[in-house]
Amino acid sequence: AEKKPWHAYRPIFITQSRIDLGVEFWDKHADLLEQAHQTYGVAPEIIVGIIGVETRYGSHTGNYRVIDALATLGFDYPPRSKFFLRELKHYLLMTREEKVDPLSLKGSYAGAMGQPQFISSSFRSYAIDFDGDGKRDIWNNPADAIGSVANYFVRHGWKRGDKITQQLS
Repeated sequence: AEKKPWHAYRPIFITQSRIDLGVEFWDKHADLLEQAHQTYGVAPEIIVGIIGVETRYGSHTGNYRVIDALATLGFDYPPRSKFFLRELKHYLLMTREEKVDPLSLKGSYAGAMGQPQFISSSFRSYAIDFDGDGKRDIWNNPADAIGSVANYFVRHGWKRGDKITQQLS
């Protein structure tokens, strides 16, 4: 499913329901989105789009214990075992750093977490405490999710005002 062409994804993601939820999310978090835009240069529509695609604006962040998903895929899925074992290591380090019970966090079947669906290594590298409360909470704190998505883009080369798409000849 993750390798569909855009024309197959479009009807899934461009629906009136998702648009309405996106407008609601944007309206509710307009100040945070503008703050992220000013700080990182990532336009609000990009951040809203990512959170919408990944978790339907935070409403579907996953029901699997992250440790179970990563351990199962790491030990019982040989084609990607190296990757998932590395993510399991990052997860255990992350939970220690964040002072979180490693058995408590939920995510996707592949261990992706929070509103932006970061994997453990991405969380450790790109998640930020955007509201300054001393925690990086991409599950329940929209400020941290929004700031973390913007930070992820900048750390991957996002440049304010640059083109984001290009038509191939």
